[in-house]
Amino acid sequence: MIQKTTTHAELLSFAREVVSRSCNRESIAELIMEIMAEKRSPKWEREFHKFHNWYNQYCKGNVTLVNTIFARKGNMKLSFLSFSTMPIIDCPGYGICGKFCYSKNAWRNVDPFFRMLRNSIVTRNHFDIIAAEFTRVSNNLHKRMKFADVDFRLYVDGDFDSVETVKNWQDLLKTLPFIRAYGYSKSWVELLNYHKNHSFADNYVLNLSNGGKYSHNSGIHNAVKKLPCVRGNFLALPVKKLKTENYSDSSYREKAKAAAKSMGITKFFICTGLCDNCTPKGHFCGSNMKADVITLTH
Repeated sequence: MIQKTTTHAELLSFAREVVSRSCNRESIAELIMEIMAEKRSPKWEREFHKFHNWYNQYCKGNVTLVNTIFARKGNMKLSFLSFSTMPIIDCPGYGICGKFCYSKNAWRNVDPFFRMLRNSIVTRNHFDIIAAEFTRVSNNLHKRMKFADVDFRLYVDGDFDSVETVKNWQDLLKTLPFIRAYGYSKSWVELLNYHKNHSFADNYVLNLSNGGKYSHNSGIHNAVKKLPCVRGNFLALPVKKLKTENYSDSSYREKAKAAAKSMGITKFFICTGLCDNCTPKGHFCGSNMKADVITLTH
């Protein structure tokens, strides 16, 4: 039950219930009423009511309320067009990363939580709505940018929840060649199963995240590394006594180099934290440059 002071665990529990009951308006109404019986901040209460109203309209086929599917200007670190769903719930490959998942920090604010939740529901049940909105938004950006390519991060939060979702996104990206899509994923089994019968879009680049349940499975890891869309690994390496988290600080960079070399990684790029223009040629993670990206944790 969600109390006045909501916790990550309680929000995840609520989201799981909602996603599992998709388009059962009666059971969702009961769940919302149960939550409303508890005291909480006025803002969260208002947003639960808004979500309830949205859900009722969604189940009736009214898609006009789904107007924040995409973050058109990204976030503070990333100015790209981007898309997110619920972390953990939509991350079948998550492992120890679930304990320190940064996505949950966004739930200090109400809006990101409900945007992720709505997107999870729509992705599973009506991807055509996602496809139509993405086509509209990306075409408008393409025209506004005088027909330059449009950078797109697929999953700032969340991941491919199923093989069907992988296929839906790849099919969509193939229809929009001006999109330069990239992302990070731990849904390795879903990606491998998709590739058995289908091809990846030429305009999609993938970074493999560590911390998932298959990170120490060399067979799955070696197989997924061979996928044609994979650029390299994105590795969060643990170090002791990290004095600064300033990416540009020389001591941070020296620690990162030492950590990479200690693991036998010879070809790597140290994350600068400047997602938009970390290299003179643009952002590294969305490029075709083959090397692991290194960042540090402590």
